[in-house]
Amino acid sequence: GPDGDISDLCIRTNMEDLARYALICQSEGLMPIVEPDIVLAGDYDLETAVGVNTRVQAHLYKAMIDHGVWMEGSTLKPNMVNPGKACATTYTCDDIGEATIATLRRVMPSAMPGVNFLSGGQSLENAAARLNAVNKAKGNSPWNLSFSWSQALQLPLLELCKKNPKGS
Repeated sequence: GPDGDISDLCIRTNMEDLARYALICQSEGLMPIVEPDIVLAGDYDLETAVGVNTRVQAHLYKAMIDHGVWMEGSTLKPNMVNPGKACATTYTCDDIGEATIATLRRVMPSAMPGVNFLSGGQSLENAAARLNAVNKAKGNSPWNLSFSWSQALQLPLLELCKKNPKGS
């Protein structure tokens, strides 16, 4: 919900579906890219976002293990841990980075090779600064941390094309 409230049934159902998807991919010789995405709509704070992301990812990894997914042969593509867009509190990039790493450390199996973060509706500037903060906060965590930002990379170009439709 808009205040960060999400039912256990919703989490379980969606994470079971993602685990089944991952298993189907692997059974067909493909590496699954698993995307547990938390929307930014709402006014929830960073602490609530950490709690929701922790719950969602914990359910996901349990479901993947229960379904027999080979963890080393899958990639996680989550959002960074961000507060809701309508949150009254402003957080620094370092706050976001530390919250994201804290969430991963709590629940992500070390067998998972890496994380490719979604830009999740963030601007290119915010997403890049926050990814930098996440990597600074990483410390000795075992994962490769990168990005998969089609939206953040494409939106500035689309805006440029709108301003200059003939390319001159």
